[in-house]
Amino acid sequence: MSISEKISTTKPTKHNIAARRKMKHSSSLSCKPSGSVRKKVEKLQKLIPGGKGSSSNDHLFEMTADYILQLKLQLRVLQALSNAAATHICDQM
Repeated sequence: MSISEKISTTKPTKHNIAARRKMKHSSSLSCKPSGSVRKKVEKLQKLIPGGKGSSSNDHLFEMTADYILQLKLQLRVLQALSNAAATHICDQM
């Protein structure tokens, strides 16, 4: 017996019905972000340069990832400059 045949012949139980309702409910929630998610997105928009002008959450998340990479690069550059300056100072002593 295949899986689809097992599913179609399975008698509905309280557990199955509750699971189906939960799946329907969760899929409808994914389209509408909750209040707490909206607040977090608004905070993120304020943190990311140009974030307030983003057209969608997907675009905002891409901008966030790019900004994180940019900050990491800046950190590496500053660390390299700091190490170079420290080495130069030590060499002069």
